[in-house]
Amino acid sequence: MPILYLPTVPAPVVKNTDALFQEIELLADKNDGHILNLFPLKKPNSIFPRFLYGIHQITNLQQAVRNCDLCHVYSPVLHYYPILNLIDKPIVFNVVASMVGLPKPKNIAKLSTLHSIVISNDRDRQLLASLGLDNYTIINTGIDTEKIKTTTLKMEDEVVLLMASAPWEHHQFVSKGIDILLESVQKTPSLKIIFLWRGLFEEKMLQKIKSYGVEDQVELINKRVNISDMLERVHATVLLTDRGDSIKTFPHSLLESLAAGKPIVLSNKIPMADYVKEKNCGLVVHEHTTEAFLKSISLLKGNYQELSKQAFDLKASDFTKEKMVQKYSKLYQSIKQKDLNIQIDLPNLSRGK
Repeated sequence: MPILYLPTVPAPVVKNTDALFQEIELLADKNDGHILNLFPLKKPNSIFPRFLYGIHQITNLQQAVRNCDLCHVYSPVLHYYPILNLIDKPIVFNVVASMVGLPKPKNIAKLSTLHSIVISNDRDRQLLASLGLDNYTIINTGIDTEKIKTTTLKMEDEVVLLMASAPWEHHQFVSKGIDILLESVQKTPSLKIIFLWRGLFEEKMLQKIKSYGVEDQVELINKRVNISDMLERVHATVLLTDRGDSIKTFPHSLLESLAAGKPIVLSNKIPMADYVKEKNCGLVVHEHTTEAFLKSISLLKGNYQELSKQAFDLKASDFTKEKMVQKYSKLYQSIKQKDLNIQIDLPNLSRGK
């Protein structure tokens, strides 16, 4: 079943460092897929108008659509891109980030014609229901848990954290709490953070680290690394944000942390926070402030044995790549069968006239 995958975000500067493209490439490999990026620029730009997405790919898109049975769009937001009007095949539309708190999407009628809107959490399910959209499917993202070693690291005086979701744009230094993390390190001599970068804003980050005077407590790695090796060195993984639409609902860096048996610290804006609360495998930060984050680190130290045990027992078993591929295969087949049934029924409708 040939499937055309249509991401609407730029490809990573450092190859194989972006979780979204890892997921798309995995599904494309399993489903005779082809990838065509609808994002028109080489670098991230959130102010570029969405109605122009894909305009540079019109000819390629029309050719690719003729050779596929189904199109699968990946978008950070729920938005009906005008370029989709050129597609005469079933469309699966994956909303990657949280929709909660955003303006009501336009073209609800168009969104209702999509064969399936894929989401991953109950927050977004409730929002879709409030919009009158019931054409959704809930599918968890998946990672390769087998490549990650489950390890333990005794909590003593020093706390070592991993932050593996670098900013795409300048404004994300604020939204992803980079200054909150650096200020926290500055105020806490026993706190260390490893930042995994992905080819953008290295010089800006180095300047920030220097300005806070925390060169001895912060490690900045701006290249592709073995994430399992990184996770062996840390007690937990952290991801802060003041807006849910800039981060995947279930970020891979946090899932990989659980796969390694390491608890996570994340903002409540991220829908995965509900899972963390339910499973008690980490701590949720409710305010985007240094004080709130440091309070969570104190709780992490005081409850580390219990939190790490929960993470160790889970091992991200709800988020394996095998489960994800299986659920998408089931969705694709159901759409194909539905489309086939419609084609079979059409002659009968004609004879009935």
